[in-house]
Amino acid sequence: MGFGRRKKGILRKVFILLFIVLVIGSVSYGGYYLYNQQLAKIKNEYIMQINDLKTEKYLTKRTIYIALKNIKKGDFIDENNVNLVNTYSKFESGIFVNELDLNSRALIDISEGLPVLKNMIYKKDLTDDERLKELSSVLLQSDLEKNEFVDFRIRYSNGLEYIVLSKKEIKKIDLKNNTVWLSLNEEENLLLSSALVDKAIYQGTSFYIDRYIESNIQKESNVNYLPNKEVMDLMAVNKCVERKFEKEEITKREEIENKLKSINEQLLSKVEESVVREEDSREERIEINESVIVNDTDNQEEKEEGTEENVFN
Repeated sequence: MGFGRRKKGILRKVFILLFIVLVIGSVSYGGYYLYNQQLAKIKNEYIMQINDLKTEKYLTKRTIYIALKNIKKGDFIDENNVNLVNTYSKFESGIFVNELDLNSRALIDISEGLPVLKNMIYKKDLTDDERLKELSSVLLQSDLEKNEFVDFRIRYSNGLEYIVLSKKEIKKIDLKNNTVWLSLNEEENLLLSSALVDKAIYQGTSFYIDRYIESNIQKESNVNYLPNKEVMDLMAVNKCVERKFEKEEITKREEIENKLKSINEQLLSKVEESVVREEDSREERIEINESVIVNDTDNQEEKEEGTEENVFN
């Protein structure tokens, strides 16, 4: 009897143990199967992503020019400062400069290693009638710099204002003497001459500049200045000048002159005083800027000397 009970107890334990082993085995196999399924899924996703990247990479392969060194605004873009490289980009190839754009000039500073884009450059064909003009009869802004683009504007004593020259590059500048150099064709030269005569004849007239904020993206202004009749007649027979004036424009110029002549002397005197104050204020700002530049230079030199002393000590 006792042996039979013990035998049944042992068998029950064996069955329980076998059941546990079977359960553990089933669970392990199920986990292993799910693990392999998940691993296969992840592997397939990676393969698809890699194929997509390969396809995208192939479709966006570009041959572009990059800056070999820092390029300053106004510098020419050529083989000395750019290099052709193969790369990949999501941008369309049309935004990058190509071989036809070489010998253009930089509109902005371009840092070494950056790709050169079309909106960073400008290219202008030189015409036979262009000449370098020195001009000191225009009111310059006190912080104007070389290679900036500006409009030349005339403002009469009655508030009428016109654009004489549009988007002209400052080739050279001497702020202290209020002088700039720019390239002008025959038509622009004649318009400028008429504007300078207007400034001399009509009291209270200002001739000044407006600067472009982003000259690489801003379009040039529309020239709407009407020169005096003598200059209009001269432009009409000049083969180098394309612009010809209509009868309505000649009449409008006469109306402008009549309005200017009708302004009373007291008002003209006040306007003239305002123009003089504006010019004097500009001179003061230039002197202050020069003083600041000198002080900054002296401070920088002192810092460099101090650094050298620390190194040797």
